[in-house]
Amino acid sequence: YPFGISHDTKLLFMGSCFSENIGNKLQEYRFKIVNNPFGILYNPYSIVENLEYIINNKRFDEKALFFYQNLYRSWSHHSMFAHADARMELQHINDSIAKAHSLLQYPAVILLTVGSAYAYQLSSTGNIVANCHAYPNKEFQKILLNVEDIVNKLSAVIAKCPQHHFVFTISPVRQHILSLQYTE
Repeated sequence: YPFGISHDTKLLFMGSCFSENIGNKLQEYRFKIVNNPFGILYNPYSIVENLEYIINNKRFDEKALFFYQNLYRSWSHHSMFAHADARMELQHINDSIAKAHSLLQYPAVILLTVGSAYAYQLSSTGNIVANCHAYPNKEFQKILLNVEDIVNKLSAVIAKCPQHHFVFTISPVRQHILSLQYTE
């Protein structure tokens, strides 16, 4: 990379559990970091959409929440964002966006870790969700995102942030090795 990372570098991590783990390790070493402000995300559409919320300092309101299993939740967030009180949930969500937006007021390195090109589309709205929140499977369609569309979305968000550097990683996925037993 034509740039380095030091303890003075502002870092924004977004994406999968790989991003979460690397971000946590850097936090232990006292780097200036905002780690997964929407929680763990896997599909690139949700990552880009949520990064745009941060860039634009866009706030969520009660219309963005749904009530399920006695908690208010957002389709844009990981299940760690859930609360019995809608106002408290919105406060948590919007504080997280504000913190990340504040970090991006300075040149920063944005590290995005994509976990999968598969996404889940809520059948009732057609919207891609960041997390299914253990909602019934019948309410979603699993879709494979188009590579060209992914590249276009990522390129568009990069163009909005000329003062920042981007690092892209792909979440390592454990391979399950199947042993086949042959019989004669």
